[in-house]
Amino acid sequence: KQWYQRRVRGGSAFPDLLTYCPGKGTFGGDYGPINPTIEENYVILAKLLAEVTSIFPSSYLHLGGDEVPFNCWLSNPDIVAWMEKQGVKDGKELEDYYERKLLDIVHGLNTSYIVWEEIFNNHLQIRPDTIVHVWKSNEQWNKTMSDVLKGGYRAILSSPWYLNYITFSYTSATVQLRFTDIKHGNVVEGHVRAKYTGENEGFMQEFPLC
Repeated sequence: KQWYQRRVRGGSAFPDLLTYCPGKGTFGGDYGPINPTIEENYVILAKLLAEVTSIFPSSYLHLGGDEVPFNCWLSNPDIVAWMEKQGVKDGKELEDYYERKLLDIVHGLNTSYIVWEEIFNNHLQIRPDTIVHVWKSNEQWNKTMSDVLKGGYRAILSSPWYLNYITFSYTSATVQLRFTDIKHGNVVEGHVRAKYTGENEGFMQEFPLC
């Protein structure tokens, strides 16, 4: 990832792919998320995702969508000017524009996708076969899971099982999900995940919840 960012920042790869926002990018850097106002970036994404699906055949792609720093987009004058011209009023609407175009690309590849819970919570348009990945470690995850399942979507649940944060039990909450929300006919998976375990280390494992 760091090598790729250096290539982008140095202008030798895709100089317009990431948004330029001095001091407001990822980890205080000068570059943030993909610039959604440049059409050529969707051509790049289409080629990239086509290659990914050809090398790693799967029924789903995880497309992310969490923790998008709107302040980076909104500090870029070219993006702000584009938003005013297109009638896009805020960061959420700009994210919706980007995600809809990205999902159209994936749909053209005949594959389905997984998104982080922010896509669902922000009421972006998603397809019926979407899997929503619930990850936020707060008191609202149980409600989010319930809303996702009642909406007819399948879900992956990570919130209770971040290995670097798990210091207490979610037994009663998971049992409640098991016996109430599963009746909607959706498949629920538990996803054990660790973050910040080391600069180049990590552990990830998935297992059925129900």
